[in-house]
Formats: sequence, structure tokens, C-alpha cells
Amino acid sequence: MPIDIIFWILAGLAAAGAAIVLLKWDDIRSWFYRNKVNYDDYGELIKRSIGEDKVRVVAGVFNRYGTRTAYESWETESLDSELESKFGCRDKIKISL
Repeated sequence: MPIDIIFWILAGLAAAGAAIVLLKWDDIRSWFYRNKVNYDDYGELIKRSIGEDKVRVVAGVFNRYGTRTAYESWETESLDSELESKFGCRDKIKISL
């Protein structure tokens, strides 16, 4: 089973974050750094549309072996411009921490 599917299944089982109007890159970056454990940890962000006017963004922190050590999800109506530019035309991005 691809890691994306496993990641989404587990994230779906967790309590979703509060729905917000505008999700900001600064908030996600802060979350990543609060949940980073080792210098070689990295982050992944996945975004999915969940209806006409909502987006779910799931963040995960992974260790160098690819084991997820933390995750969070947010439902939002829109992403700020910096977060939009990070995603570009992709739905999944890797973040160096």
C-alpha cells in the first residue's frame, strides 16, 4: 500500500483540526518545527479538495527511516499565497526541516 494511502487513512482516523478560513504557511512551518525531533527529520504536506469550497491539508514529520513521528490535519477554505506557491501545481510536497 503506498505511503500516501496509509498516511491518509491514519490521518482520517485522527481528530481533524478545527476548520479555519485561511491556512497560513507560517502556522504550518511553526507546527513542523515544534514537532521535529532530530536534525535529519523532514516534513511532507498533502492537500486534497473536500468539496467545492474546502481543502484538507495533512502534515507529517518523518524520521530518516521514513517513519512518521507526528501528524496534523487542517480543513480550510483557502491557503495563503506563500502556501499556494509552495504547492504550485502539486498536491504533495517534501519540506526540509
